[in-house]
Amino acid sequence: MGTPNPPLTFSLRKTGNANFGALGGIAAKDLQSELTAADALFNQHKYDESIAAYRSISSKAPALSVVNLQIAAAYRNKKDYDSAIAAYNDLLKVDPANEKARVGISETESERGNAQAAERALQTAANGPEAGREVYYTLAELKRAKGETDEAVRWYEKAAAADPAWGKPLYKLALSANTKGDPAAARRFFERVLAVDPLSPEAAEAKTALASLNK
Repeated sequence: MGTPNPPLTFSLRKTGNANFGALGGIAAKDLQSELTAADALFNQHKYDESIAAYRSISSKAPALSVVNLQIAAAYRNKKDYDSAIAAYNDLLKVDPANEKARVGISETESERGNAQAAERALQTAANGPEAGREVYYTLAELKRAKGETDEAVRWYEKAAAADPAWGKPLYKLALSANTKGDPAAARRFFERVLAVDPLSPEAAEAKTALASLNK
């Protein structure tokens, strides 16, 4: 929240056709220039101008529906939460599996102080066919914050199963095991973090934790 999404990168095959398919007749370099300008407005906290710029891009290249994430972020910074949720839903209409949008809706509800709606949005997403690691992990974090440890563990496990090469949920499972007084299980989870995601921040933390457990 408060920072733009990573820049979009275009990889175009060279052909003799000047039409770029989903991008229509828009030159990729022109589109990238417009995206850069819109991001600059966002970073300058000129949210109304950035929203207009992103919407202009979306109207020219409807396939780039992902710009709705930036539109929603701008609205969240303006504390216009209804418009932010509407932007997320616009993205979900064309990309139902977009987890950033589903998590964003929950975060938006939380920002406006509606904790029940935030949890409900995540719970609905987590039980749906499009759920994935980000939804599971975010729901686990919410459950942990509420003190619902067993429920949190269940969702961390689902996040880890959804992406076995992701260290974040494994690290949280290790911490949970350690808190429950099961250092053997904690050690196994820490070791899995190091094995599957060795370059992550969690791996560095896991290494330190293992050194402490092995004393």
